Amino acid sequence: MGDVSNPAAALTLVPITLVLVLLVSAVAKLKARASTASAVRLLRVPGFLKPEWVAAVLPPAEIVLALGMLSPWLPLARVAAVAAVMLFAAYWVVIARAMTFDPRPSCGCFGQIGDQRVTAKTLWRNTVLLAGAAVFGWMTWAQSVTVFSFFSDATTREWLLLLGAAYLVLVAWFVLSPPSQVRQRSSRRRKNRPADAHDHADGSGATATAVDQSEPTEDEYVRVPIPDAILLDPERDPHTLLQLAAQQPVLLVFITCGCPSTYETWRRLPEWAGRLPQVRVLGVETYQLGDLDIAGVRERLFYDPAGKAFQALTMPGTSSAILLGADRLVAGGPVLGNDEIEEFVAEIEEALTQAAPADPVPADAPHAQVSDTV
Repeated sequence: MGDVSNPAAALTLVPITLVLVLLVSAVAKLKARASTASAVRLLRVPGFLKPEWVAAVLPPAEIVLALGMLSPWLPLARVAAVAAVMLFAAYWVVIARAMTFDPRPSCGCFGQIGDQRVTAKTLWRNTVLLAGAAVFGWMTWAQSVTVFSFFSDATTREWLLLLGAAYLVLVAWFVLSPPSQVRQRSSRRRKNRPADAHDHADGSGATATAVDQSEPTEDEYVRVPIPDAILLDPERDPHTLLQLAAQQPVLLVFITCGCPSTYETWRRLPEWAGRLPQVRVLGVETYQLGDLDIAGVRERLFYDPAGKAFQALTMPGTSSAILLGADRLVAGGPVLGNDEIEEFVAEIEEALTQAAPADPVPADAPHAQVSDTV
């Protein structure tokens, strides 16, 4: 058990925090194995680590490690400390590497708990966890202290105990804090904004509807030109964003991972398309995950190579949506999250219902022919 009078025992809240993190992580992964497998795939770990295998093995391994860290037997605690350093170092490397991906995937480290985006915050979180594992290694190997010592030590130093408590609070914030709110160019700033999606360009390419050039107010939705980017259709033929929206407005729904929220997005995609017959509703993947065996998705599923359209449209994350107008301007959005997209679709539906009917698209128009196949 080691010397219970050792002041290092006051730092036992650090490994206890790591034990809680491992247990929370394991339970969250067990409840979202599909999300974990998707995260492993999108984080591009070495090929021999099969996503389904990792999703099955990693949660119980984290539970076993957590129990080992709680052992009062010093040799076992030392082995657990080495394993903890190795595991958290591996997590740190994976996230540091993912920081270079564009777009960055969801990490899935804690299932669906907290903010699963790969950001600088994620890397800082893993840095703090790795530092905690290093402290536990120092405690077991240099000070011969186990977690069990904490419950027997009556002479711990208060400031070290406070340091351990602060570490627990910091890690809890890193793990449990929700995603920060993204400032969205939402159509809800102006309820009638989606109606402008019916604006068409005249033969000369000039916009039929005049664009207000005056300085926008704080609550006014500022429309910007549709950027030059390419999406691949289900047959892997390329289409620019302007081509897609040449004859009718297009609602693009983006995903960047295969987490449970993605399944929900694709499940709702045919419903959104049915509610907006005047709008072409397309799902866009930045990774080639496929239709996830959801009916009505394959024929409207486009692929964004290297996430270039995602970047050009400044999409806020997964799942997110944006409305492209037929007048070569963005007509609404982007909005982030399935609930936000649901409200966005309702607003577009309301605006189109109140607006005058749009000019019909000729049956022999090139875009109409494409629409028959997607």
